[in-house]
Amino acid sequence: MPKACLGFNPQGEASLPSSISPITPISETQLVKEHVGLVFIGHVDHGKSTLCGRILSDLGLVSERTAENCIERWRYAGYLDDEPREEETGKTIEYARARFETNTKRYTILDAPGHRNYIPMMIDAAAQADVAILVISARSKEFEAGFQKSGQTREHIILAKTLGVRSIVVVVNKMDDSTVAWSKERFDTICKAVSSFLTAVGFSDFRFVPLSGFNGINVHGDVKEPLWYRGKSLLSTLDSLPPIPRNVDAPLVLPIYMVENEHGKVYVSGKIEVGTLSVDRDFVVMPGDHKVHVAAIYPDYGSPKTVSVGTAGENVRLELEKVPIDHLRRGAVMCLPNERLTTCKQFSTELKVLYLPPPVMVFSVGYKAMIHIHSEVVECEVKVLLSEFDKKGKKVRNKPPFVKAGSKVEAVIEVARPVVMEPYQKTMQLGRFTLRVGGDTIGFGIVLKCKPL
Repeated sequence: MPKACLGFNPQGEASLPSSISPITPISETQLVKEHVGLVFIGHVDHGKSTLCGRILSDLGLVSERTAENCIERWRYAGYLDDEPREEETGKTIEYARARFETNTKRYTILDAPGHRNYIPMMIDAAAQADVAILVISARSKEFEAGFQKSGQTREHIILAKTLGVRSIVVVVNKMDDSTVAWSKERFDTICKAVSSFLTAVGFSDFRFVPLSGFNGINVHGDVKEPLWYRGKSLLSTLDSLPPIPRNVDAPLVLPIYMVENEHGKVYVSGKIEVGTLSVDRDFVVMPGDHKVHVAAIYPDYGSPKTVSVGTAGENVRLELEKVPIDHLRRGAVMCLPNERLTTCKQFSTELKVLYLPPPVMVFSVGYKAMIHIHSEVVECEVKVLLSEFDKKGKKVRNKPPFVKAGSKVEAVIEVARPVVMEPYQKTMQLGRFTLRVGGDTIGFGIVLKCKPL
């Protein structure tokens, strides 16, 4: 379960934890500002949480008490820590949520863990985001440690692309470190290596910002150093990103990430992927075809006020009626009663095999993994290998007995329980997935056809 900077009191009203000071309640007219989900990704200890904390601190969203009580060596990074283990170690374990706004946009921060043991939480966060802030340390040897194959920088980039992140802002952090001293040569070396990998993965919209998260240099406002940098600060760069296209007129798709029961009231949280929902209307939760009634919509913001409408791109918390809590679970999806989504256990896919951990280093019929698709995580098994393709997409074999890492295949996969999904060409948010085994990401793919139950 994520750490949530947006909490709720026993009366079901939105509230902020003590670490974050209240902000002015927003009106529905203010919701006209574009909402952008930001996931902070990158290798462990490269400064993701510090940068998040610095942004909130500079915008006046951190209480004096929290700032005073935070351990100095984890200053800023500790502002979002809720769990004792995080406070003791300075490591992010669960992803944290916070929010801020500028003159033009509203942002939800999703601070993802960088340690490879907590990749599932990183996947959860990235799946709810539109833009990724890839934080890379410029400090001597730290960039190299994160960018090598055993580091998390490459895996985070691949996962972000697979999970639907549209744009990446690459933050080259710790540029003021004594081993870097705002070196343009070091910055250019990092930009060249990361640009090549981003392009290879399929990103076309990315940009670079040199900064110091701890000291707040180039985080927002005017850029004062280094003299050779002619770009914008981080927040100005974010505000300059083109508007994100939202399909508000399509039938509703809202994957559920969290279910809560507070004093007899049932709440679910998730991101509206496409479509629109409003209060005092009935919807359906699938699998199970359970009817629900939306009693209240809370925007993912620090306001106790509700709104009457939520649209695509918004992170929302909903108060539901007319449904027992045991009919709801993470991985279910809300939709319209007359536009029900497909529930299936078997589907065909186009899949890229990235890596196969020992001892089973071939991908064949019977291979088992965990599939991450929207908010669902469930065991799956390969039932049929239909075709193998070369790097250019040309079919080279029909029904291969097995394939190795680096291969692209068309296959039939079966999941252990019914899952809501759609062909990627119809609803991409429900048609892309990642496969993992143990602590490794082994592949990603898209749904071609579903076999409805």
